[in-house]
Amino acid sequence: MTEFWASASKWFSEKTSSPLYFTYIGFFIVWNWKFFQIIFLESADLFYSPKIEYIENTLYFHSGLTYQFVPVIDWILNFAWHLIPPAALTYIAIVYFPYIQKWALEKYLENRFERRRMLETKQREYDEWILAQEKERTKTTKSLAVEKKAQVEEKKKIEKDVTTEERWEAEYKQQLGTLLNKGFADVLRTIYKENGDIIDGFGSRNLGPGPLGFADANGLIEFGKGAHGDKIKLSEKGRFFAREFLKIHQIQ
Repeated sequence: MTEFWASASKWFSEKTSSPLYFTYIGFFIVWNWKFFQIIFLESADLFYSPKIEYIENTLYFHSGLTYQFVPVIDWILNFAWHLIPPAALTYIAIVYFPYIQKWALEKYLENRFERRRMLETKQREYDEWILAQEKERTKTTKSLAVEKKAQVEEKKKIEKDVTTEERWEAEYKQQLGTLLNKGFADVLRTIYKENGDIIDGFGSRNLGPGPLGFADANGLIEFGKGAHGDKIKLSEKGRFFAREFLKIHQIQ
């Protein structure tokens, strides 16, 4: 007896674990949903007759014929109507659904890899654009460096071709206002009227440190020894500045 129940249990497990039966049961419940709704969900108080009688009158086919085999015909029709469509749907689902699933999977994978291909393509185009921009920037930087080098060389060439007096003239025009403010006239007065002596015979200064420092820093004077200490004289550049300065200014 134990072996019988074990065998029956195994048979039931094999049958119920098959997707065929579950698929058919699912379609059967969906196809005959009104029957299950009335049996399991609706309250009996809602019906004017017992549920079984109501189901027989409303959900079952009645041919209305009076022949002897009419009940058999009605039973066959109802059997076919309630059982065969779920079986047909189950057959279609089992036989054709895998093809539909395969087709859907192929479309999904095609779309997925197409999106990935598009992403890779656009990323590559973006990287190429970035590379082109960097190359253009490098090219511009090199051109700028070459141009600056050419400008420096041209400037050196121009400075080399310009005479010393031309450079001094440009510097004089640039520093004319500074010469007036920094006491260049006092420097010339000390040189021409005090014989260049910075300190006179009484120990007083003929020239303050401001004008003296300015003239020395700009290479306008040279230092020497005098009777009372240091004395100054104009350098070659200083004589050029003095000549230009005295054309429009006088020293007292």
